[in-house]
Amino acid sequence: MQPDSTPEHSHSRETPQRGLPLVPERFLVSKSVLRLDRFMTHAIMVGGIGVIAAVFGIFVFIGGVIWPLFTDATLTPLRAVPLDAKERALVGLDEHTELAYSYNGGAGISFTSVQDGTHTETPLELEAAAQVTAWRRDRHADRILVGTADGRAGHVDLVFNQALGESGGRKTVTGSVKSGPWLALAGTENPAPVADLDYSGEGERKLLGALLQHPQGTRLVVAGQRQKKGLLGGGKMESTPPEDLTHLLEGAVPVRLLLPATADSAVVLTRDHELVYLFQTTSGWEVRQRLRPCADTGAAVTTVDFLYGDVSLVVGDDTGTVRILSLNIPPGGDRRLFVESNRLQAFHEPVRLF
Repeated sequence: MQPDSTPEHSHSRETPQRGLPLVPERFLVSKSVLRLDRFMTHAIMVGGIGVIAAVFGIFVFIGGVIWPLFTDATLTPLRAVPLDAKERALVGLDEHTELAYSYNGGAGISFTSVQDGTHTETPLELEAAAQVTAWRRDRHADRILVGTADGRAGHVDLVFNQALGESGGRKTVTGSVKSGPWLALAGTENPAPVADLDYSGEGERKLLGALLQHPQGTRLVVAGQRQKKGLLGGGKMESTPPEDLTHLLEGAVPVRLLLPATADSAVVLTRDHELVYLFQTTSGWEVRQRLRPCADTGAAVTTVDFLYGDVSLVVGDDTGTVRILSLNIPPGGDRRLFVESNRLQAFHEPVRLF
């Protein structure tokens, strides 16, 4: 029998090889689409591996950052810069640690560049006959407090200026001084040298205090200052007459004076290692507390200073013990008094400075 040769068989595609099914034309894919699919498959695979590697790298980075927290701390000196400073000199740095300064009671302040070690001497603008007998660094600002042999006290502000180096190099810092108002605490009739001094104040209210070495004994003198602000900024500083508070010490000889930032109180260390806490009320100055921080051991106080915030005292003694005294209201009381809040492990040598 002859095969059927109808028209519908004449329009069909050629029969594929035996054993392979016939694929409809709508399911056939071009070679370009297959190449793109193969490329995207490899790209997705590479991208996934990259994401996993990136996450792993993040963990490695975080681990490297926090690992030093579990190891012992080490200090590595970067450079040593010799300062033009003598014994008992005050030393410090500007906030950018680019310029060091030192002062040892002379007529000028020495500035030293940390980068090249060059020294610059800047005068304090004192009178030619002025003799500095006491100096101290202010805890609250870049300022040096100065007392003279004729009983005057004042302060010198340290001004640091930044300037761009030559040819667009790194910034350099230069220092200058600006003298503040001076007060004659001892008077003009009986001048006495300043043995110690402190200065404090926030806003418009300031307080300056000093220990004056009179022939009859050391005197404690304070003077208030008030600066009224106007439309153009700070106005002129007005001072109140100096006030002698020696009688409040009841015969004790003062050797160190501390004034907190509130400018309404004073802490005096006496020669017999007693702390006297004075407070200024609306009716005048009064003794708020007298205490011997080392009475339990009989040690001698070698240093005392405020912690940052001026509500706690750091007291060191000749046995190497450090005590922290903080202002607190005792049970049943209504006034804040200094009480021991912490005691640090004793050092092997007396504590000389904090």
